[in-house]
Amino acid sequence: MSTPDSPLLFVTFPVGTDGAARVELLDLLTAADVRFRRVTPMGGRQASAVQEPAASIRVNVEIGKLHVAEITRAAVAVRTWLKSLTGSGDSCQVEMVCRRDRVAVRLRATDSDLAMRRLPEVLDSWAGGRPVYWNDEEWSDGTSSARPSIGSPEKADPGEGRTSTGPRSVEASEPPRRILALALEWGAGHGGVSTFNRMLCQALAAEGAGVYCVVPNPTVSDLDHARNVGVRLLPARPVPGARGREVLMRVPDLPDGVTPDAVIAHDHVTGAPGLSIAEDHYPSASRIHILHTAAEHLEWHRTDQNDDAELPRDAGERVDRRFGILRQLAREASFTVGVGPQLHASLRSALGGIPGLAEPLHIDPGFDVPAFEPVIGPPEGPISQVLIMGRLKDYKIKGLDIAARALAYAIDVAGLDESSVRLLARGAPRGSSEELRARILKWSGKPSLDVLPLPFTNDDEALMLNVRQSSLVLMPSRVEGFGLVGAEAITTGVPVIVSGQSGLGRLLTKILPETDHQMVLPAHDATEEVVSRWGYAIARVLQDQEKAFRNAARIREVMSRERTWSMAAKAILERLRQHQA
Repeated sequence: MSTPDSPLLFVTFPVGTDGAARVELLDLLTAADVRFRRVTPMGGRQASAVQEPAASIRVNVEIGKLHVAEITRAAVAVRTWLKSLTGSGDSCQVEMVCRRDRVAVRLRATDSDLAMRRLPEVLDSWAGGRPVYWNDEEWSDGTSSARPSIGSPEKADPGEGRTSTGPRSVEASEPPRRILALALEWGAGHGGVSTFNRMLCQALAAEGAGVYCVVPNPTVSDLDHARNVGVRLLPARPVPGARGREVLMRVPDLPDGVTPDAVIAHDHVTGAPGLSIAEDHYPSASRIHILHTAAEHLEWHRTDQNDDAELPRDAGERVDRRFGILRQLAREASFTVGVGPQLHASLRSALGGIPGLAEPLHIDPGFDVPAFEPVIGPPEGPISQVLIMGRLKDYKIKGLDIAARALAYAIDVAGLDESSVRLLARGAPRGSSEELRARILKWSGKPSLDVLPLPFTNDDEALMLNVRQSSLVLMPSRVEGFGLVGAEAITTGVPVIVSGQSGLGRLLTKILPETDHQMVLPAHDATEEVVSRWGYAIARVLQDQEKAFRNAARIREVMSRERTWSMAAKAILERLRQHQA
């Protein structure tokens, strides 16, 4: 029975929806044992040339984690209801929205029969692995043979046409693009590149593409998460003795009849496998090469120069080698992509003067899909936690010394009790936390400073909890191609100070008003001027955390409006369409 105290769904009907039809949907939801509440639409809406949906249903939980069976029953009830509407000549339209994830599924079609066939494609991922198909005569929850073909007269794959993270308008004349992405993992163990790939795949699926992602040894949790966001995750085929990205060189086990329209590879991480797969196995596919690092800046600050035996010890020689690899990978690519303004500029510079290369595409990561619901204020408790995280093996690149010195400066300037402030350093190499803690204490000059180094982890929930429990996130990188750590803090609504030597810093100063530019500071080195500017900025946040969190909420709102993952996905799909035209 529906439970008004804890509704799962909020159901709204526009003024034009027939009264009997409204009652029918509510009865279907009740019979399906779905908790819902009828909500009256707000008045004053202007007439629109775009037809309103027959009903709007807002889901009150995070899809894929809670109440999946109940959502499944609701989706089936909605489909049954829409089928009944077709008999009266009404256009078949529905909108389902997940409040926490801003997930929207929209279907708009003038042909109600076509809409009924297409509706399962955009709602499958809401059904928790129990999709229902329309075979032009009846509904079936059985085999894939009941499914209408999409993009191929013979076969279609469940990954195609799904929407789970953003609005999607289904167009009958546009077959979905089939995209194959190569990555080292679905989680975040390898840092920002993995996170970017996951979010981009999710956004491409939300725009209607059939997305397949190949990774070595995906976990059951990885497979479930990918399926819930409309992505087919494929295990890389094993190769005896192969390690890491080497296994990605083998052609993946795509479903029968599926040939990708495009292969996406990331920088030096999966760039070589991407070239091999595209040229040797899918020559008709476009190859998209995405740049995540700027070698001309990065190599001068590395502390792990001997980790890759194939690279020279000299920084200049390493830059030259990486430029050579980049040019080789980019020369035959259909097009290249720079993540953020800094990497786009770096890509244009590195590839300038090479005849025949297409202009690199510039995309920015989205700020509209936080992993958890945004915080609403400072964390409670007597200790103010300041967080820096990333691969702290490269502590010089990440500016850990700048963070330690600046926090000590802030404590002195603001007259804070050292015991009331903690520096959490998430990302210490395994077995090095004691050594790293000693370094931080030495840099700070405060032997009693509360310093907590924690190991690097690929546990997304643990990382997000670290962010949510913090009063401030620091990203004082001496060089940072973009800076997803800072972007994730912004999407979570936590105050953040970022390096002006990062792509994120350049993007923020481009979009935000000048009064907010104080959150972007120079971090080229731990000079007295740099440390003092960071120290004063840290002190401002810690002294008035309520104000800092109000500002963070406003900045989150601006950035989530100005830069979305949907924008990034659409830019790639449009460039792909132009290339293949």
